Amino acid sequence: MPIKFINASVTGGGGDSSPLTDKGDIYTFSTVNARLAVGADGYVLKADSSTATGLIWGPNTVSTPTKTVTISPSGADYTTIQAALNANTAGGELFQVFPGTYSDTINFTANNQCVKGIGNAPQQIVQQADTTVCDFGAFTGCFVERINLKLTAPTAARTLITGSGVCLFQLCRLEVVQSAAITGTQSTILTTTGTVRMYLTTNTYVNTSTATGSDTKAVLSIGTSGALVATSTEFEIANTGTCLGSTLAIITNATGSIDLSDSKVTLSENTGIAAGLGYLAVGGVYDVIRNTFIITALAANVAYGAYVAGSTELQSSQNHYHITSSSGSAYGFYGGASATIDSQMDDVIAADDDNIQSGCTFTQVASKDNGNLNVTGDITNSVTNSGIKDPSKLAITYNATNRQFTVVNSGTSVNSAGVNSVPVNETTTAHADTTDQYWAVYPSGATTLTITTSPDFSTQAIADRQYYNTDQGAAKAIGFEERHSQQISAKAHQNEHLTIGAKLVVSPMGCDISSYVYNSNNDADLQFALSSGRMFDEDIAHTLTALASGGYTVAYRMGLDSANRMDWLDSQALPFTVATTFCQWNENSGGTWQLTDMTNRDRINLWVFGWTRTDNTRDIVIFPGTSVFGNDSDAYDEGVESLSLPAGFAPEQVPLYQITVRSRTAYSTTGKVQIRRIKDLRGKYTGAAIGEAPTTTAEDWNTWNGAARTSDGSITSTDNLDDGTIVRYRATGGDWVYGQSTDVTTNVHTLFGAPCTTSYNDEFQYSTKIKAKTIQLIFATTWAEASSTTLIEDIYELLSGLQFLGTNARILGIEKVKEQSQDTGVNEPRIGITVNGNQVLTANSNNGIEPTTSFTNSGVGLNITNCVLGYGDAIEATTDANGSNNDAFGLVFNIVYIEI
Repeated sequence: MPIKFINASVTGGGGDSSPLTDKGDIYTFSTVNARLAVGADGYVLKADSSTATGLIWGPNTVSTPTKTVTISPSGADYTTIQAALNANTAGGELFQVFPGTYSDTINFTANNQCVKGIGNAPQQIVQQADTTVCDFGAFTGCFVERINLKLTAPTAARTLITGSGVCLFQLCRLEVVQSAAITGTQSTILTTTGTVRMYLTTNTYVNTSTATGSDTKAVLSIGTSGALVATSTEFEIANTGTCLGSTLAIITNATGSIDLSDSKVTLSENTGIAAGLGYLAVGGVYDVIRNTFIITALAANVAYGAYVAGSTELQSSQNHYHITSSSGSAYGFYGGASATIDSQMDDVIAADDDNIQSGCTFTQVASKDNGNLNVTGDITNSVTNSGIKDPSKLAITYNATNRQFTVVNSGTSVNSAGVNSVPVNETTTAHADTTDQYWAVYPSGATTLTITTSPDFSTQAIADRQYYNTDQGAAKAIGFEERHSQQISAKAHQNEHLTIGAKLVVSPMGCDISSYVYNSNNDADLQFALSSGRMFDEDIAHTLTALASGGYTVAYRMGLDSANRMDWLDSQALPFTVATTFCQWNENSGGTWQLTDMTNRDRINLWVFGWTRTDNTRDIVIFPGTSVFGNDSDAYDEGVESLSLPAGFAPEQVPLYQITVRSRTAYSTTGKVQIRRIKDLRGKYTGAAIGEAPTTTAEDWNTWNGAARTSDGSITSTDNLDDGTIVRYRATGGDWVYGQSTDVTTNVHTLFGAPCTTSYNDEFQYSTKIKAKTIQLIFATTWAEASSTTLIEDIYELLSGLQFLGTNARILGIEKVKEQSQDTGVNEPRIGITVNGNQVLTANSNNGIEPTTSFTNSGVGLNITNCVLGYGDAIEATTDANGSNNDAFGLVFNIVYIEI
């Protein structure tokens, strides 16, 4: 506050004389002008409402360093941190650590000591292979800032940090990597009986060791009277190898506690249980608020957002839990018989809800489905939600023979048009024996299902729909599950269908195809298999069961277009036929739909779809194409929108694959075809109905007139392209490979991307819509030059490989490589990239290129097989051992790719 000193001879307001009498007096005011005498030497002026003037002199309690000490590999007070700590034990010292790698420890020697890295990021690495890096003992007021602490190769149960006093870690990076087989207690980032605070700190824990089936891999272990308070902190946990399970933290004593807020926990485990919080906890209290937990069990194991056992108490509020398991159960919470869980306004994504044992005190108001709340108690309000309260508790089945719907309610209530009801298990009356769509609905205010052919989406809660085909008999009905988590208006319902529609679960994608062989006419080689997958019909999850080779359901149109008729061939092998010579396509001729024979060398597309089904008996369906083609190229270019379904079929299906087949009389078996190509459509046509044109994609290719191969790295053409234009080339009827025109001189285009060898010099095209994109990788830390060093593991921001977010892409190469090294010229390290561990750049020594150059000639070093980039594929950067192998740092380069 500003202070105004007034000379004693000046009169005060209202004519009063100044109250000041001595040097340093301050003119103040209580209810009248007043004097505040100067304080003792070293005292400071403080606000104090208990005094008449509101001010008081007092000792300076602001902490200032008693001494500043510098540490650096050279030119400072000390070359190691521990030596500096051992030599300064009075307390209150500030230890400034300059960038560098220190094989060192930070074992505090007094209260109120601060070890602080110089700079905006933790460029100071303090590491040990097999011993504790930081021990704050029983000291209080300890502080570590902007330091990277690493425990790299423990051979027994070690901890990165320990102590029984009080220590704060701010803007730090804490890492533990354990690979040695350890039985019993595993290594941790923190084991404490003291109080540890973390703020804006990143924790990385990777444990690949072979433990036993009863050992738990925990990042944090909080003992007697121990406490962790973490705010705005990240925990990245990726464990493999044998163990009982992995977790963020265990509290080993009822007096321990963890307070976690505004933080993120990402945990994956491939052999044991994956638990975000508290696995094997025996007591204590967890307070977690506004955090994100991404918990993944990578095998047939159970995953939990929180595993609360013993007498442990969990207070959870406003957290996001996303729990998945590849093939096991995924639960939001596990509550043991003596545990207490209070979940308030959490957002929980877990396929198997919660696993709460008898005796657990479980209170919950949480979002388990978008738009819904799970509530353990009662909610009293004046306006109730509409729709089915818990779709997973309401089983709708359809008897095609009797033409009836049956509802079995295992939940607590169904809400229709704002009226809560508890329906009994019921079977509807039979619908008419007539080809049409039949809907099972809850009308406004009703408690039982009604069948209608014209539902009112604005007033009725839709339960299920069936398309019934009289011509094919009762067994040929097809159903679409229409249960929604809330009743919605007709306009909103249409919007969900057309903009959201049905889609595969993003991760894992599922429905992988296998078992086929290209260009073969052997029976076994024509058959394909699909793995299982999960998909959504708007907001309802469905499981697509795995499909074995050789038994497929085929759907096709028959009869007049106005007849609204779909026919079926069940349990068919490829090629499917109906007493004909060749495989057939679905032709509309003169307004009549029919199956028509292919002729010699014809091509058609078989479209493989996933469908939303109530009974999963026909959830993978094949549609024959509605056009026939004389060459592969035209067949490849056909879009899924070319198909046609009877009126009223909404977009409740997901295109999975386009399979192009060719017929020929010379094939050994009647009706035989070859599989020419299989194109992955997963994720590409999400939300688009069959018969509707999808959103225009970038695959708008133009013929490149007069183009001819000059060399592996160039093409000549008088039809000159702008720099940066994406091109593709192939042998007639073969697979396309991709490149980019980076320069044109006298009609010669220089290529960046796949080499244009003599195997790809028959057809040339270009696109003006596809643009090259880049992923820039920056390696700010020092890294050693060693054979196939995986640089991405040292990146501050990334844990285990950059996950590409597109669906179909090709890597063209890498460019703009810059790094700093003690080596020069040809002795500098060379950089390569891999996709799922397979090298993309192969022609150069050690699979890399010299970092002083840009990868501008695509005729060198690109593996056109490994450069294909699929959904979820891991991109990694590698280096080689070259020259004198001095360390390097500051690497920056771009991975160039296109989405197709």
